[in-house]
Amino acid sequence: MQIFSKVLRDTDVRVRFSFPTHCLQHLDFAGNNSVDLHVTDSSGELRVIRCLKRKEDYDKPVLSKGWLKFVADYGLRVGDKVVLHREDDQNLGSQFRIEAKRRINLFGEEIPNPSTYIWNTMIRGYSEAKMGYSGFLFFCQMLQNGADMDCRSFVLALKACEQLLRVLGGKSVHCGIRKMGFVYAMFFQDGLAPFYDMRGCLGLA
Repeated sequence: MQIFSKVLRDTDVRVRFSFPTHCLQHLDFAGNNSVDLHVTDSSGELRVIRCLKRKEDYDKPVLSKGWLKFVADYGLRVGDKVVLHREDDQNLGSQFRIEAKRRINLFGEEIPNPSTYIWNTMIRGYSEAKMGYSGFLFFCQMLQNGADMDCRSFVLALKACEQLLRVLGGKSVHCGIRKMGFVYAMFFQDGLAPFYDMRGCLGLA
C-alpha cells in the first residue's frame, strides 16, 4: 500500500522531508511524537529514518534523522520523486519500502521514458567516474521501473558493483542474471567469480 508519493522541493533535499498529515494514520507512534521507520530501499538496504510530528496548529509529519543520508546516497535533487510503501505481513508486522525515482536528464533535457541504451549509458558513466554506488542505484531504478534490459545492462551493473565493498549489490545483479536463464549466467560467470573472490565469498558465484 502506498503511503505517499511526493516530488521533492528545495527544503526536502536540504533540511527535512515533509509529507501530508493524513498519512499519519498509516504509522504507529505508540503515543510518542516520533517513530523510527525501518525501511528497505531499492537496493535492498535496510535503513532507519525517523518520522517526527511537529506540534504546530496541527500535527505536521516530517522525516528527519536518516533522511538526508538517503538523499545523499541517491543523489536526489529538486524535482525527483520519493514513494513510501507499507506492506503488512501477518508474521512480521508492517514493513516499509522506500523508492527514489530520479529524473534522467541529458544535455539539459528530461527524458521521461529512457531507452535501454540511455539507462546503460548512465550506469557506465557513473562507473567510469568512480561513482559505482550511483551507477548501481540506477540499475536498481531500471528494475524498479520495469525497464527493458539486455546483457550489457548486467555487465555494466557488475562493473559498478566492483567499486562497492559490500556483497549485497553484486548478489542483486546475480539474482537478475539467474532469472534470465542458465545460458546468460554462464556468460557472466567470469565477471561474477572475481567479484565474489575479492570479497572472500567465491562459493556464491
